[in-house]
Amino acid sequence: MRRRAIVSAEPYLSVAERKRALSQYGAALREKKNGFAELIVKDYYYTTGIRWPLAEHPVRENIPLELWIDLKYFPEQNKARGWSGLEERYVTYVEIRVSAKFVHNADYSRVAIRNLWFRLNKTQAQIICRLHQALLQEEHEGLIAKRFLYELGLGSADISDYFRDQPQWRELVVQTGPGQYRLNAYSYCIIKIGACVLRLELRSMDIAAVC
Repeated sequence: MRRRAIVSAEPYLSVAERKRALSQYGAALREKKNGFAELIVKDYYYTTGIRWPLAEHPVRENIPLELWIDLKYFPEQNKARGWSGLEERYVTYVEIRVSAKFVHNADYSRVAIRNLWFRLNKTQAQIICRLHQALLQEEHEGLIAKRFLYELGLGSADISDYFRDQPQWRELVVQTGPGQYRLNAYSYCIIKIGACVLRLELRSMDIAAVC
């Protein structure tokens, strides 16, 4: 970790230089964390976790937005801790999952991901609906375009042919391999500062709770 490297650099840094480096590192880390917290609060992402210590019958719940303002991460343990003003105590969550927030209307003609809205034609809606179904069935690697487009009765095996009027369609659909695609709601959130990396694994299985 970057902080450990700064602390252990005693022969090379004076006390003042080490304090200054640690202060700059802390400021950069807070800026990154606050930036991600802003995306949570603005409804770009949906976060859930299980309270620690575990109850007899643990239940996954939505992590309150207020906790993200000053949440402390423990990425190696996939754990986070923050102050709850409502409960007036610190609350710890484990097994954190973060999903890109995806919503849609009944026929998928209007969909949004991370607050980016799309108005889709009938063919585009069919494609997004099928990719969303795959995600809910935990087919996280996506679908082979040639196969599922054929199953939908579509002529071209190139998915981009159907989104020529959607300049931002790759925000909605991501390629996972040659000719293979999935809904862009399963990824990693990487917060990197120098050698310090905070990784929150973004899982798709929570999407069902917000659709």
